[in-house]
Amino acid sequence: MSFHIPRRLRPAFMAHMDANNHDEAPDGAWFAMLETAGAEFMLKHRIYWGDCNDAVHYYIKLKNAEQEDG
Repeated sequence: MSFHIPRRLRPAFMAHMDANNHDEAPDGAWFAMLETAGAEFMLKHRIYWGDCNDAVHYYIKLKNAEQEDG
């Protein structure tokens, strides 16, 4: 199964990740902050499939889709 956030949680997920998206930070620190945010969200919402790295890649995928639509 590929990683995903349930549709009903996507707005909250994006808001949480956006709040932790400090893209002015060095690349490694930026990615680590997003991984921490992803782990926090997954724990809070009891998402047990995938890991924080999967959450960051999913966030980036959704962000890119937003920009293409937008």
